Amino acid sequence: MNILFISHDAQRAGAQMQLLLFLKWLKKNKPNIRFDILLAAAGPLLEEYEKAGRVYRLPRNKKKSNLLIQWRLNQKKKALFQTLSRNKYDLIYNSTIVNGHLLHELSFLNLPVITDANELDFWIDKSGKKNMEYIARYTKHYITASQSVADCLIKRGYAIKDNAEPNYVIVDMEKISDASKLRSLHKELSIPKNALIIGSCGAEVFRKGKDLFLHIANDILSREKDKDIHFVWIGGTMSEDIQFDWDRSPYASRIHFMDHTPHATTYFHEFDIFLMLSRDDPFPIVNVEVGVWGVPVVCFEDTGGATELIGNEGGISVPYGDLRAYGNAVSELIIDEEKRKRMGQFLKEKVANNYGIDKICTRLDEIIERVTRQTNNDQ
Repeated sequence: MNILFISHDAQRAGAQMQLLLFLKWLKKNKPNIRFDILLAAAGPLLEEYEKAGRVYRLPRNKKKSNLLIQWRLNQKKKALFQTLSRNKYDLIYNSTIVNGHLLHELSFLNLPVITDANELDFWIDKSGKKNMEYIARYTKHYITASQSVADCLIKRGYAIKDNAEPNYVIVDMEKISDASKLRSLHKELSIPKNALIIGSCGAEVFRKGKDLFLHIANDILSREKDKDIHFVWIGGTMSEDIQFDWDRSPYASRIHFMDHTPHATTYFHEFDIFLMLSRDDPFPIVNVEVGVWGVPVVCFEDTGGATELIGNEGGISVPYGDLRAYGNAVSELIIDEEKRKRMGQFLKEKVANNYGIDKICTRLDEIIERVTRQTNNDQ
């Protein structure tokens, strides 16, 4: 089998890292499967993609380019598409729903498409109506990051029940739990050894709910004045709005913000509770990553796959946007150490039993083979 994998870029983000893990697994475990990678843009993971397989880069037209440059870029794109046509692929594996326009450009290949959907309403809307029309037109089968994503695509008319199924996310547990790579928040942020650390992680975007972190932290620290508690957010940068509120917090010395780092997971072993504050997140990989360490999660309901992961035993979910209920849930886990540890252990076992690389990648491989077989039978 010969597969063309496509990605919108090689940034260090969820869908791109998931694809990279799958490609590495295929290279190691499925020598009978040949594949190439088409990237619509570069990024810090480019070198790792190139180690995994042959990478093609889509020439990009710059809006302000003159006509000669535009012509040259179009010629390069034409040559690329001729090369892809000669490679005789059996399937296109599309790693994200934002690639609709790229699928339209590749439609001349006349290949079945599997779309790995890692997005909910926020990115579906942001990607545009025309993009989603292309996704629905060319996609034969959807692999979704959660049942919530499958339900969303079906509800909005882009998929049907028979062609959308969840396979969740790939987590390199061995890498996350490598003791030689672990770092210490206690040491780097001068947090007392016996203090509880309540953590969160994510980019500086509205969807991730970073603006809610200070509100929750201030609320908890005002309630639990007799306890040594520190809050740590990893990722993004400090925006002016958050800086303004942080400067005025009476608890600023116990609320920490760390800028983006590719080593975020090396700190998770010191978290006692994880705050999942996303307003919309298909199946947050970070929840699985903290689950490796037995850290219970507090999240909002109806925001994606977080509640699918934690259920009733791996943490606490509260009504969307209810910050008082959220604070109550966090306080409950702070006060009830036995419950906190029990929920953390449940999540740790669930993650270990369900989200390892071999289990998820084997399932992906089976779906690819099934879709290809069905396509051949239909022809």
